[in-house]
Amino acid sequence: MTALRYAGLPDDLSTAAQADLVEVYTSLNNECADIKAQITEAKSKVWTEGTYSDPEWYKRVHDALRLKQRVVRLLQAEFKRRKDDRAQGSTPGLFSVNALDLETLTASSFEEHLNTSPGFLMQCVATPTHLLVVWRLDKSSNEEGT
Repeated sequence: MTALRYAGLPDDLSTAAQADLVEVYTSLNNECADIKAQITEAKSKVWTEGTYSDPEWYKRVHDALRLKQRVVRLLQAEFKRRKDDRAQGSTPGLFSVNALDLETLTASSFEEHLNTSPGFLMQCVATPTHLLVVWRLDKSSNEEGT
């Protein structure tokens, strides 16, 4: 798929915040509705007054509508992908917390712990006696039972 550039649309949709995508999506839907209203008005003038709009204007407006609708479909596909990911259980919400004893923790044992991780490292929190390591479990590690 070719890259589609549009003002306000992040380059990488998969890493963009949901709120930003919803804002762009809403804005595009409003712009599409405005363009459709302009086209409808121009078409109604043909029937009521017999006056045709400028063909160049009509082509530009129609092309703009098609581009905006394409971006809307792209955003809808991203929303569906995110929804499917949540349905498959790869949402942030499945966590594993490991408490490592600070008295016995060495650099090599911590590195070994990182290499045998059950998922994606989310956060490390130090308490006076332990280092809490929080992992977000991905779908494959969840199925393996870790």
